[in-house]
Amino acid sequence: MKVMHIGKYLPPAKGGMENSIINICRTLSEKNGIEVVLVGTNGIGLPVEHHEKFKIKSLRTWWTLASTPIVTGLYKIIKIEKPDIIHVHLPNPWITLLLSLVKTPVIATYHCDIVSFNILKKFYAPILKFFLNRCLKVITTSPQLTKSSELTLYQEKLKVISLSVPPLSLQNENLELTQQLRMISNNIILFVGRLVPYKGLKFLIEAMIEIDGHLIIVGDGAIKKNLLELVKNKNLTAKITFSGSVSDEDLPSYYNAAKVVALPSINEGEALGICLIEALSLGRPLVTTDLMTGVSYVNQDKETGFVVPPMNSSALAKAIKIILQNPETWDKFSKNAKIRYGNIFDLNKIGEQYYDTYKEVLKL
Repeated sequence: MKVMHIGKYLPPAKGGMENSIINICRTLSEKNGIEVVLVGTNGIGLPVEHHEKFKIKSLRTWWTLASTPIVTGLYKIIKIEKPDIIHVHLPNPWITLLLSLVKTPVIATYHCDIVSFNILKKFYAPILKFFLNRCLKVITTSPQLTKSSELTLYQEKLKVISLSVPPLSLQNENLELTQQLRMISNNIILFVGRLVPYKGLKFLIEAMIEIDGHLIIVGDGAIKKNLLELVKNKNLTAKITFSGSVSDEDLPSYYNAAKVVALPSINEGEALGICLIEALSLGRPLVTTDLMTGVSYVNQDKETGFVVPPMNSSALAKAIKIILQNPETWDKFSKNAKIRYGNIFDLNKIGEQYYDTYKEVLKL
């Protein structure tokens, strides 16, 4: 069986969806009887092919419109590779259009709704409807997402298979870095992600006014300058550190030094939150916001952490303080976090669910 995954961006681009697709491809490629090809764009404009445990092919990118890469060369790759099944990751309007007339069996993983670019959504809606009608299966990454207005017509096709990441390992942890981070504060609150508006960092920063602790922000993005100005204006420079991008090797140290991992996203642009799954694997309690997405699927309120209303700094502060000030609560959430990762988000289990889906679609 040959499976072609089609995503939006490839390495060196980083992001939750991109990392998850790579991890699924790696896991599937280790199974007997399955060959995996990953197709997308690396953003440099030129078609490139390289290999790890599976084949990766980058399409030529001509320009980007409303965060959508306009690419060519997909039909040629499909003709050369002859996949038994195509697995496309949405949203990706241009690829959706290109694949609407391909005869190869197609399934889709629907990661999230488009929550901006209203003009694009208007033109994309009929294309998406036509495409989902021809998909043999539509996978969502959480039960919450099955209630999306875009998917109401396809309930009989829907299947929930979460995203996942390998459990973060402390075997090769940078102990010196962990100790350096812990010297900053005994109460570290950690944010990991892109610095973009829907992540809601403004509200987490303002919550730090009420918290006896230190916020470490890992990641870069378009609004970093605005956030730095906010920190300065609120006189929070001594309580907040911007660490920029962190290597995969150093990331476990940041999670391990943290007492709480917070994701204060404000809308459904936050589909799941891969950082939350990483945090679960190391038993970090979570504080997240109540969204109709997989965020509240990953973080179970009062079990693995707290779920609070979005855009509410006071609620964020109250939840974080309860975890920091109550060791029994911290221990309970930490234990439950590791259990939930093993039960729901174990990467091998996710790979088996995808493999079973392919065999079901192909009637193998």
